[in-house]
Amino acid sequence: MNRNRVQIIHFLLLGIALLAMFSCVSQKKSGKITIENFDVFLEKFLTDTAFQTSRITFPVKGSIENKDILLEEKDWVFHVKVDYKSNSFERKQIQSNNLIREILIHPTGIAYERRFLANEKGQWFLTHYLGIKNIKNLNIE
Repeated sequence: MNRNRVQIIHFLLLGIALLAMFSCVSQKKSGKITIENFDVFLEKFLTDTAFQTSRITFPVKGSIENKDILLEEKDWVFHVKVDYKSNSFERKQIQSNNLIREILIHPTGIAYERRFLANEKGQWFLTHYLGIKNIKNLNIE
C-alpha cells in the first residue's frame, strides 16, 4: 500500500512539473510582453541625462525646420522637463501598440514631436525627433 501511494505521489508531482513547464513555454510563444509605464519612463527620461542617452536609438531620425536629419549622440541636445501649460504648449499623445507619438503644439503654429518605440523587453526608446515644424506639415491623426 505504501508503495502505491509513493507511485501516485510521484505521478502527481511529474504531472504538476510537466504542466508548469508547458505553461511557461506557451507564455513565451504568445509573445506578450509587459511594456513599462510611459509616464514614469518619460519623467526619468527628461530628468536624468545618463538615462536619456541610454534610451535613445542613435542616430535619431528626424527633421528640424522641415529639413531631414540624422542626429548622432555627439550632436544630441538633452531634452528637459518643462511645464507645458505655463509655456502655452498643448500636449497630445497618440499611442498605437508599442509606439507613442508625443506632440507639443505652440499657439504660434510650431510643433515638436518625439516618437518612442517599446523594444522586445518592453522598454521605451526615442527613435524620432521632429523639432520646430509648422503644424500644417504635421500629421496629427
